[in-house]
Amino acid sequence: MTFIDYNWTPILIPFLIGIKNYKSFDKAFKILFLFVAVGVISEVSSLLARHLLGSRNTMPQGNFYLLSAFFLLSWYYIEILKDFVKPRILWVLVVIFEIGTISNFIIIGNLNSYHFIAQSVSKILYLVYSLFFFHKTMVEAQVKKLWKDPYFLVNISVVTYYAGNLFFSVLFNLILTYSREFSKMTVFYFSVLNTLFYLLIGWAFLRFSKITK
Repeated sequence: MTFIDYNWTPILIPFLIGIKNYKSFDKAFKILFLFVAVGVISEVSSLLARHLLGSRNTMPQGNFYLLSAFFLLSWYYIEILKDFVKPRILWVLVVIFEIGTISNFIIIGNLNSYHFIAQSVSKILYLVYSLFFFHKTMVEAQVKKLWKDPYFLVNISVVTYYAGNLFFSVLFNLILTYSREFSKMTVFYFSVLNTLFYLLIGWAFLRFSKITK
């Protein structure tokens, strides 16, 4: 077993917390839990493919995850922004992205390739959602203690993870060509961001359950 076999495990923290507190979640957090659950399924299937089938390419699972994760995280933001941004506008973005990405898989590339353009666009759109949320929070000025607000915690996790990870998507192929050793360093960097991302979501799940009790 190598480092890559364990670096996905932080996702289990919000997953287990979410299972325990699912009934107390509102619609938005139930959608967010589905986002986490899809991530667990993707990670476990990739692990099984490597060890049982000898697969060295996790992109088939990764590309399916890209589509489902984008749909779910977009749906989460559409739900919490529905009184601030017209849902129809964001749903149009979601449909365009999903159709464009599927078309890219079929026409330009294949499911075994890393589609860096789709990956990068999805992360840019996540950052756009997060900016909408920050603007909404400032305009409404209803949150007294930001670090205790579960929605704010989720938004911080999204900004930190996807802003920090964006360069990885853009430069992935170049990194592999430049240096295998440097690519290993980026895996560690990704793992730190991944851990922080899921710890913040887990904390948000705990905060939500405490608020609703």
